[in-house]
Amino acid sequence: SGADAMITGNWGADMVGLGKAVIEAGFTGPIYTYYAASNGITRTFGEAGKGSIYLVAEGLQNPPVSERMSTYVDAFNAKYPDHDISQARITNVVEMLAKAIDEAGSDTDVVAIANALEGMTHDSIWGGKVFMRPQDHQAIQNVHVGVHTDEDMRHPLDNSTFGILGTNTVEMAGAESETTCKMDRP
Repeated sequence: SGADAMITGNWGADMVGLGKAVIEAGFTGPIYTYYAASNGITRTFGEAGKGSIYLVAEGLQNPPVSERMSTYVDAFNAKYPDHDISQARITNVVEMLAKAIDEAGSDTDVVAIANALEGMTHDSIWGGKVFMRPQDHQAIQNVHVGVHTDEDMRHPLDNSTFGILGTNTVEMAGAESETTCKMDRP
């Protein structure tokens, strides 16, 4: 096509198919995506994707941000060897929800749980903080950019030697953005 770069939101089987087509076409420009890791994608791109695929994500496993995170990833991989943790935000949500339920003193009073989430700051296992903005319940957190590589991989993906290595971080992405949300409250 003559494109200098590619930006895609493809995921799963569509991303694997796109990966195969990109490799066969010999495209060598950078590919920016939210979903170009694990689920067969990392293995599909392999050496052909090294240094050219960039993943934007809320949490990356390489380099490890803490021993706690590495222990968590290792335990997950031991229990589910054919799967990877590909959505770090799920861990953040579950940990924040558990914290809110404890603070609310109930697992059924949804208003109390929602109120406990408002303004909550959580130390993410993936590094940094997650802040629940009270005005609209948006999770404000770091956004990371990483590159597909086989170098410095403590936690490779897809049972391969490749994974995503963090290269840049936008601290508390979106924290300064005003909201126009007029959330109705009970």
